[in-house]
Amino acid sequence: MSIHSFQNVVSLEKSGTCMWEKYRKESKQTICIIGVLTLAAKLCKADGHFSIEEEEEILSIIPHDKDQKRLLLRILDEAAADPNSIIFLTCDAYGIMPPLAKMTKKQAMYHFISGYTAKMAGTETGVTEPIAAFSPCYGGPFLTLHPLRYAELLEQKLNDYNSSVFLVNTGWSGSSATSGSSRIDLKKTKHIINLITDGNLDFNKSVFDKFFNLEIPLDVYGLENDFLVPHHSWNNLEEYFSTGNMLTRLFNNNFEKFRIKDPDILAAGPKTDLSA
Repeated sequence: MSIHSFQNVVSLEKSGTCMWEKYRKESKQTICIIGVLTLAAKLCKADGHFSIEEEEEILSIIPHDKDQKRLLLRILDEAAADPNSIIFLTCDAYGIMPPLAKMTKKQAMYHFISGYTAKMAGTETGVTEPIAAFSPCYGGPFLTLHPLRYAELLEQKLNDYNSSVFLVNTGWSGSSATSGSSRIDLKKTKHIINLITDGNLDFNKSVFDKFFNLEIPLDVYGLENDFLVPHHSWNNLEEYFSTGNMLTRLFNNNFEKFRIKDPDILAAGPKTDLSA
């Protein structure tokens, strides 16, 4: 948060507008920002970046009424609670992975260990076309233990807090990046994320992805079924299966290096050599 942002917040109080009254009926996120501003103000004072007068101005934004303070603390506590949903983001340049899918715990472990995405042309020197990239736990260079250990910790937390895991593909659907088609519309991706975080997804009606066996919801508000189901969105099914077999072989070849023997995790991986 910049000093300018702090000053804008303080100016609301100076103008005679009670910030608490202005925003308390808005989103919880906005109220959380007020709490963060307070904490940041204290830290900035310790670092010498704010004068005592500036800190007092920022702190004056927070309500002094006991009930209001209690409500603020409760909202902040809720914001810091354990997640109901975990989202794995991937950019699949091959158009095989669904735009939205729900994972089992073992599937989450498999994909967490795999850490798949695609390097796109222009993102790195020498990359001129999409290249599948695997980084275990989405942070391979920073791991000090075998990726399986981190996946086991993930499973433990999922069990402890009954969290759901979703895959969201921000890349292509219905065709590959090399076909000249456009990437998934950002508005659709944002809509998907909002549906997940708001808890508004219904899996009473769903199908399973052919290659990864991921559960795909149907009749999702604001999204077409053909868009959600990869093998429905491709016009050329022969090309779909050919591309899918290529991608899943890359998954399997990558996973072999981890020498994981757990049959349930291995079974959560993709199928290959499929045909129409």
